[in-house]
Amino acid sequence: MQALVKEFWNEEDGLQTIEIVLIVAVVIALVTIFKGKVEEILNNAFEKVDNSLEALSSTEAPGP
Repeated sequence: MQALVKEFWNEEDGLQTIEIVLIVAVVIALVTIFKGKVEEILNNAFEKVDNSLEALSSTEAPGP
């Protein structure tokens, strides 16, 4: 088993796999850490869009 791990570590494919796993782990950690802030930013953006749409729909265009 130890030989397989050592061979996997020494191969370039093994290193690429480890790099990808580490990148995914970092992305997951960042999403977990900043989840609340991202939700807040998106909620604020959607509220602004909603308010703008409500303002547009409340103003009536003059009829022909």
